[in-house]
Amino acid sequence: ATVMNSVALQSALEEKGAAARSLEIFRRLAAQEGDSEYATYAGVAIGDVHLKAENLEAALREGYLPASKRSAPPALVHQAQFKVAEIYFSQKQYTDAAPFYEKVMGASDTPELKEKALLGLFYCDYYESDLKRAEHRYSMYKPLIDSSPQRSEIGFIFASLLAETKQYARPIAQL
Repeated sequence: ATVMNSVALQSALEEKGAAARSLEIFRRLAAQEGDSEYATYAGVAIGDVHLKAENLEAALREGYLPASKRSAPPALVHQAQFKVAEIYFSQKQYTDAAPFYEKVMGASDTPELKEKALLGLFYCDYYESDLKRAEHRYSMYKPLIDSSPQRSEIGFIFASLLAETKQYARPIAQL
């Protein structure tokens, strides 16, 4: 009941623009709950408050990164990992983003989140000009790519990477 009351109070405080009070409540909850799943919820909520205020470093440091290292509940941990990847990606820190996308790919049971993570990985490969990694990823996830709504976009990213690395003679039949 305490957690639900804290969540309701946090929402009410945010609506009134009291993000600082909201953060205080969730920091307290995270400290009290230690290793429980409620600490993961609190961590994601802290990250969300900072993200809403466009404070990306605090969202990572105080919220999403600690939540991403937990084990329960798995779906929320994977969301935290994805948010870490997206923040790093938005800051053009592709080598930092990729491992978090990979964690989501390896563990998430949510097809939509996996597909978004896979797309993020291909964009990381593209911006890092890492054709070797993109080729490996393409062959490794071919069945998922073939059934994905992002199939065309992934194919375009891969073809663009081939062109930008001047691999014009490479067969594109696999696309």
